[in-house]
Amino acid sequence: MASKYVYVDDCPCPRQLAPILLEIKKETGVSFNSIYRGTDARAMLNAKGKKDQAWLYANLPRGVANPPGVSTHELRNDGVAYKGWRGMPLRFWQCGLDINGSQTFVRAAAKHGFVATITYPTSSVERHHVNFRKQPKLNLRPTLSKGHKNYWNWQLAKKLQYLGYLPKKLGHSPWVFTLQVEKAVMLYQKHHKLVQDGKVGNYTWFQITTSVRNKQQKAK
Repeated sequence: MASKYVYVDDCPCPRQLAPILLEIKKETGVSFNSIYRGTDARAMLNAKGKKDQAWLYANLPRGVANPPGVSTHELRNDGVAYKGWRGMPLRFWQCGLDINGSQTFVRAAAKHGFVATITYPTSSVERHHVNFRKQPKLNLRPTLSKGHKNYWNWQLAKKLQYLGYLPKKLGHSPWVFTLQVEKAVMLYQKHHKLVQDGKVGNYTWFQITTSVRNKQQKAK
């Protein structure tokens, strides 16, 4: 089973959030100092020389880090970042983001229709901390083609496996768009009377997603 977290700038990040952050990073050059730091990602954090929220709270000067269980870096509300009770569970997109270039990030997010804000603008130690105010819903998925390596290839591979165009066990990382994947895409395109270019743009992606949904409905 794939991990719930992937690295973005050596920071564990909720897998669903990563493509959005990587796209904005590519556009702006901002970097991330910290994203998710719950104890369930401790091994990933330690591997990159980083620490979880509990360690930071215990070892940094008072007031620098929230107590464990009430930090948006653990997907838990601190009672300030979002409406709701202190310790309330948060969704993946509400994860705290510590960014070099927080103002640049906020402006770039706005160009995509996202709403992100510096959460504690009056704090001298938290001006780098950003949170999304609503779920980013813009499709940032690029056209997928041979040679690319990203999260969306993993999603594509899962769909093609489910539809029987790829074997359940791949001989390569599912994050990589290989020749095997290209051939599977072209065969799918042939069967569905699409342009057989081996690339997955919006139309091919939509058709594949529709095929998955139809198969799931028939299986019920």
